[in-house]
Amino acid sequence: MHLVRNTFISIALLVFTTTGFAVASSVTDGCGNSGSKKVEKLYKEAITFLNQEKHNAALKVLKEAVAKDDRYAKAFYLIAHIYSLQGDYVKAKINFQNVLEVCVDFDPEIHLSLAKLEFKLEKYHEAVQYANDFLDMEYSNPQLEDEAIDIIKTGEFYHSMFSNPVPFDPKPMSGICTSFDEYLPMLTPDNDFLYFTRRHKKDSKFTVIGDAWVEEFCVAVKKEDGSFTSGKPLRSPFNQSQNEGGASLSKDNKNIFITVCNSPQGAGSCDVFYSERRGESWSELSSLGKNVNDSLWQSQVSCAPDGKRLYFSSDRKGGYGGKDIYYTVFKKGEWTKPVNLGPEINTEADEKSPFIHQDGITLYFSSEGHLGLGGFDIFISRIDGQGKWTQARNIGYPINSESDDLGFFASTNGKKGYFASNKLEGKGGWDIYEFDLYEGIRPKKVLFVKGSVTDESGNAVRGAQLKLKDLITKSVKSIDVDSITGEYVYSEIFENDQMLTINSEGYFYDEMLITETEVASVNNIQFDSELLPVEIGSSFQLNNILFDTDKYDLKLDSKLSLDNLVDFLNTNKSIQLEVAGHTDDVGDDEKNKILSDNRARVVFEYLISSGIDSNRVRYIGYGEEFPKVENTDEINRSLNRRTEIKILESM
Repeated sequence: MHLVRNTFISIALLVFTTTGFAVASSVTDGCGNSGSKKVEKLYKEAITFLNQEKHNAALKVLKEAVAKDDRYAKAFYLIAHIYSLQGDYVKAKINFQNVLEVCVDFDPEIHLSLAKLEFKLEKYHEAVQYANDFLDMEYSNPQLEDEAIDIIKTGEFYHSMFSNPVPFDPKPMSGICTSFDEYLPMLTPDNDFLYFTRRHKKDSKFTVIGDAWVEEFCVAVKKEDGSFTSGKPLRSPFNQSQNEGGASLSKDNKNIFITVCNSPQGAGSCDVFYSERRGESWSELSSLGKNVNDSLWQSQVSCAPDGKRLYFSSDRKGGYGGKDIYYTVFKKGEWTKPVNLGPEINTEADEKSPFIHQDGITLYFSSEGHLGLGGFDIFISRIDGQGKWTQARNIGYPINSESDDLGFFASTNGKKGYFASNKLEGKGGWDIYEFDLYEGIRPKKVLFVKGSVTDESGNAVRGAQLKLKDLITKSVKSIDVDSITGEYVYSEIFENDQMLTINSEGYFYDEMLITETEVASVNNIQFDSELLPVEIGSSFQLNNILFDTDKYDLKLDSKLSLDNLVDFLNTNKSIQLEVAGHTDDVGDDEKNKILSDNRARVVFEYLISSGIDSNRVRYIGYGEEFPKVENTDEINRSLNRRTEIKILESM
C-alpha cells in the first residue's frame, strides 16, 4: 500500500444541518429525484437512520429504494457516502459512478469525491482525470479548486513514480555488515576507507555494571578484491562520548569533520567538530567555532572537494522550515557564517543528510517538504552554469519508499549508491547497503588521482612539479605536491583525456595517460612515481609509445607522449640521447630487427620535426637482442616490445 501523505483525501460529502442529515447544498433538484412515493419514503427512512448513526440500517432501506428505482440518484449518492464513511472505497466509487450515469449534473462535487476515492485506491491516473473534470465545471469554490489542483499535481507525480520504477537492487556491503547494527556510513573521497557507526555489546567505560550496548565510531579498509574489512573502532580522540558519528573527510583524508552531540565543548545539542591527521594519529577534536555551532542543532556534515566548503543541516533561526541545509566557507583562518541554500533545496518542512559529490556540483539530500512518497525522500540538485541550484528532483521509486529515506551518498565514479536501513533483509538490524546507481541520477564523471613522487630510496623528491594537460583543449593545470611526504591528490570534473607529467630538475620525467575508460572504471587512479636521476648511460622506457602488430606508424597518444620528451630535451639542452626499438622473439629475427629500427626511426623523426637538433639524437633497432625478461608467455613478450631512450654524453 502506497503511503498517501496529503490531507486532501478526506471525503466529506454530506453535511449535518440544524434539521439533521441532509444532502449537500450543491445537489441539483432536477434528475436526482424519484417519481415513486414509496421510494421517497424509503429515502426519508434512511435519513432518519443516518441521523441516529445507524449506517447499516440506512444502507438496507436505500438498497430497497434503488431496487425499486434504479435511476434514483439521491439514493445512490447516500449509499456512496455511507460506504465512504465505512472505508469501503470500491463500493463508494461504484455508487458515485451510478449517480453520474443516471444524473450527470446531480452535483459537481461528485467528480472531486471520485478523484479522492481513486487516490485512496491508488488509481492516480484516474484521480487526475476526475479532478480535471471537476475544474472544467468552473465550480465556484476556491477551497475545493485548490484541493483538485493538489490532487492533479500529486496524482501525476505518484502515477509517474509508480509507473516508471528505477533500477534498484541493494545488497549488504560485504565484510562490513554483521549481526549488530551498522549505520551512518561515509566513504572517503578516494573510496578506500569507510567510516561508520556500529552498535554492539562490549565492556563499556560508560557503565559500572559490566557488558553494555555501546555505539562506536569505526573505520574499515578496502581490500584488493573490492570488499572491506569488518572495521575497527577509532582510537582517541574519537569514541570519547556516547553520541558521535556522521563523518566526512577532505579528499586527502587528512581532515575529518564529525557530528558530536551533548559535548561539554559544544554550543548546542549537536555540533560539528573537526580533527587533523598527524601521521598515524588524529589531533584532538575541535569545534568549528561560534559562527557555525550555535545554541541549537547542526549535524550531518559533508565536505566539498576543495576542503574549504562544508554543507550541513541545522535548525538555526532564519531558515525556511524546521531543519534546513546550509554551507560555510573557510576564510582567513575561520569558518564563516552559514549561508542557507535557498528555496530550490529547503522547504517549510525538514531537509537533512546533505552529500556533496566530488564533482563539486551535485548535491544529494533528504527532504520531507518536496513532493515525495514517504516521510523523507532522497533528492538531487546540481549547480547550473549560472552558479544556481537547480530545482530539487526526486531520485525515484523504489529507491525512495513509504518510509524515511536518509543518509544517501554516491561513489566517486558515480556508479554506486550507499545507504543504511533496518527495513531490508540484511545480516542484522541496521545494515549498510550498496546498489548500482542508474544513469539519470549519477554525478558528473570525476578524475580522482593520487599518489607519491619519490626517488630510488623512497624519499620525497623536492621541487617535483606535476602538470595535468587536457589533450583536447591543451590547457595545463598544476597539482600541488607535499614537499615532506611527496604525496599528492587531485580531483576535477572529467571532460577529456589527460596527460599527467611529473618533472623535477636532475631527474627523468614520468608520465601517465588518463583516458575516459580508466576514469569510468575506478574510483581513484593511483600513480606512484619513482623518478630516476639523469646520468650518462642510464636508460628510460617510454611507456606510452605503442604500435599495432607489424606496424610502425605513430598513434596520436604516442605523439602526445613524445611531446613530453620534446619538453625534456628543450629544458635540458645539453643532453644527447639514443632512441632504441625492441621487439619480442615472435617471428623472423631479421624482420624484427628491421621493424624495431623503423619504430625507433619514426620516434627520431617526430623529435626532429618538433624542433630538436638532429645532432642531439640518434636511433637504432635492436630487434629481440636485448629482452627485459624471458619471452616465456604473452605478458613477458608484451614487456619486451618497447621503446627506450639512453642518455649519451652531454654536448
